[in-house]
Amino acid sequence: MNASIRTIIPLFMFLISTSQAVFSETIQGETIEGETGASPETNSGWLNLAKMSDFERGGKLLVHVGGTADKVLIRLLSKGTNPEQPIGMEGGRHEVPDDRVVEAMLERDHKDIVQISVYGGPKPWGFFPLGEDNGPATILGVKYFKPEKKQDGRGN
Repeated sequence: MNASIRTIIPLFMFLISTSQAVFSETIQGETIEGETGASPETNSGWLNLAKMSDFERGGKLLVHVGGTADKVLIRLLSKGTNPEQPIGMEGGRHEVPDDRVVEAMLERDHKDIVQISVYGGPKPWGFFPLGEDNGPATILGVKYFKPEKKQDGRGN
């Protein structure tokens, strides 16, 4: 390995870990714990949840996206579901802002979720056009905000 590669790899790893730490420490909400992974073949990254969880309609996910994707799909995969199938998508196409934190408002309840994933690339599964120049996506972290409870006018 040449000297410039030996210098770049530790710097890259430092930047990723620093970015994750800043996201975890500065943004409120419940941090979703788990183990991350990525696939260059599918231009995707995922978080295998440490414990199976439910996410309520009206809640919000903040997904810290790595990679170079400008647009992503977000998926919540329930227990027993085949990860090779394009199911569990939430909210259609999401634009990735400059801070790389994508906000996804949950349009339905998601029960028994074991994995949260993001998909970049030009056309995930061949069905979802995101743009020919769209790069890959990974997950650096996820926060969850439960839906706000509405009061009934009596303070309840």
